[in-house]
Amino acid sequence: MEKVALLLKRKNKRQIARISRSDLMNKDGEIRTYDISVCYYDIEGQTYYTGIARDITNKLLISEKLIDAERRAFLSVLASSIGHEINNSLTAIQGHIEIAKLPDATEQIRQKTIQITWSQLIKLKTLTNNLLQLGKPGESLSKSLESINLNDSVESVIDVFQKTSRLKDCRIYFKPGPASVIVRSDQDQLSLLLSNIVLNSADATGNRGNIQISVYIRNHHPVVSVLDDDVGMSKEVIQKIYQPYFTTKGIGKGTGLGMFVAKEIADQRGIKIEIESEPNLGTEFRLVFPDKVPAI
Repeated sequence: MEKVALLLKRKNKRQIARISRSDLMNKDGEIRTYDISVCYYDIEGQTYYTGIARDITNKLLISEKLIDAERRAFLSVLASSIGHEINNSLTAIQGHIEIAKLPDATEQIRQKTIQITWSQLIKLKTLTNNLLQLGKPGESLSKSLESINLNDSVESVIDVFQKTSRLKDCRIYFKPGPASVIVRSDQDQLSLLLSNIVLNSADATGNRGNIQISVYIRNHHPVVSVLDDDVGMSKEVIQKIYQPYFTTKGIGKGTGLGMFVAKEIADQRGIKIEIESEPNLGTEFRLVFPDKVPAI
């Protein structure tokens, strides 16, 4: 007991070596996973050792099952959302094509069918691009960068959306920045980033609101602002907006991948996404590029 009392008084002399998750064979010949902690003490010139081995095999199995169950739940939600998205688009395309095939279909109906089909194909392309980006989040970094005129890139995205019926009731206004604003990026990635931000704003307004897109310079850095007049977002929603599969829309009206993918692309390229939003006061997204431009 004397040595125990002395040991307790000299805690500073204790040294701990920890070995985690070591696979060892137990007395029954089974390979189990142990969490091992070994302590040794110096007391009056003598070294004493003590150790604890905890069998964590069952704990790890339970943890793996919980993770697997969570993964399956996420995949179930994702598959359901994607399935509804694809089915809705295909149903719209099929229905309009069947109407256009009727003998008494007018030229106006046929043109409307082309417009609807094009719109739904753009929607499906955005969905598949988001899924592909999830599968190879770091691959774009290996692509060679190119010099891109930021005004032209934004205008090309707006042009695509204005030709689709999905945003036909949205009023999109563009205020270009200086013509010399150039950024180094990958065009496909930048277009996907901008598309997801614009689509998020359009969805928030019910595809019937006003969206103001501006390009300007702030502290020598190019900025793209996307301002809408939607109902705004609470702080709780803003905190969750980049989480995969998070959506405020119902099943079949969104996969919850758009903003997650946008954040992935932005982080890869060093682009900062700023959000300003309050309930009933609209939302502004700002993409702040790392490129520096001279004062204009």
